[in-house]
Amino acid sequence: MLNGRFVTLREIRRSDLPAMHRELHSDVVTASLSNVDPWRPVSLARLEAEFDRALTEPESPQHVRFAVQERDDDAGELIGSCGLWQVDLHNGTGHVGIQLVSSVRGRGLGTDVVRVLCHYAFVVRGLHRLSLETLATNQAMRTAASRAGFLEEGRIREAAYLLGERVDEITFGLLRSEWRPDDVRE
Repeated sequence: MLNGRFVTLREIRRSDLPAMHRELHSDVVTASLSNVDPWRPVSLARLEAEFDRALTEPESPQHVRFAVQERDDDAGELIGSCGLWQVDLHNGTGHVGIQLVSSVRGRGLGTDVVRVLCHYAFVVRGLHRLSLETLATNQAMRTAASRAGFLEEGRIREAAYLLGERVDEITFGLLRSEWRPDDVRE
């Protein structure tokens, strides 16, 4: 487990799947903000089948996912998911992504999740650079990225189609040399 000030990142458990389905996958807006593909309904049974199948497949070094829970929650209730994707071991780069359930948003937990992911990427995985892409309309993610030390590097105009409108995508970046490790607790 990886601990931040307010959150713990841990493995995704089969018992997390109902909450992931209800709070993250079935919420059209939340799912649309964090996926490049258009939202479509996915059954809990499908999530469970994918989870079970992944248990027997070799893990990909290019992708890692975590469940997010509040740090002091002994019950380990899922409040989100996060991970690194498109990890390039040769160049030492990766992309950050997070999703939080609506009931915990606005409490600074997203910033803490991003900071813990940076610790994992830079210290545990030895990466050199992280990228984070979000839509211009996702002010919470833009704030979390900035507070975690990411710098805005670019804007791709009208790159995304989100629920009926064209939206700019904003790219952030953070180098290992720019990262402030004192923001994370072990």
